[in-house]
Amino acid sequence: ADGHGDGWRLTEWAERERTRRNKLGRTLSALTQLKVHLFNPDQTLRILSRSLAFVYTPGFVAVSLIVMAAGGLLAVSEWERIFQSARDYFQTTVSSLGGFAEGAPVFYGTLFFIVAIHEMAHGLTCAHYGGKVTDMGFILFYLHVPGFYCDITDAYSFEKRSQRLWATVAGGYSGLVLAAGGVFLWWGTTPGDLLNNVAIALMFLGGPPLLILNWNPLMRLDGYYILMDLLEAPNLMANSFRYIATLFKTKILRVPGV
Repeated sequence: ADGHGDGWRLTEWAERERTRRNKLGRTLSALTQLKVHLFNPDQTLRILSRSLAFVYTPGFVAVSLIVMAAGGLLAVSEWERIFQSARDYFQTTVSSLGGFAEGAPVFYGTLFFIVAIHEMAHGLTCAHYGGKVTDMGFILFYLHVPGFYCDITDAYSFEKRSQRLWATVAGGYSGLVLAAGGVFLWWGTTPGDLLNNVAIALMFLGGPPLLILNWNPLMRLDGYYILMDLLEAPNLMANSFRYIATLFKTKILRVPGV
């Protein structure tokens, strides 16, 4: 009788522990991505998507690719001066309270602008292909990294994979266009000027440095969803973890019947 009682108590304890951990996990997840709904942008995006339909024409895409290529070539040819300008800007910003008061608004203002355009690009592309976008708002990563979000879940109902991919790629693509514009703005302004500092922020926040992070398929950001669409594998991360767990149990732990 004691053995059965101990087993029952152990099962009860395990269930309580599992519930506690699940609750803790949900709490930590909520803290890592604190979302605040701002508005329903569906009607606005539908109007804008009709006005900006030319953005999705082959001609505009070709022009934007030429601009990005030209900006990239200029950045490569001037990379030493660009990094020197960026170093001077960031050193000035962190060197004193006055420098921070002058440089931080430029950095965060440009960051908000890029992220807003990034999310609008997702939403506009989703609306362009007939999807509904009913939620847009503010998000705080890990309680200190600000940003915006745009729910384009409806894009995953598109039958054409190319349309799903464009809805996901649009955000990073818009950042590259802004970064290319930043290169030309930097080239045409004097180091240390306000516009020159804005150009530096555009290049580094909209261009490859952050795009590498955003398109990393190992993180649940745009890159993960791009890979999911390319492979046409819904719930890719969950299924991958389940597969790895099964391999670990069967090949390492030798658990029978898994």
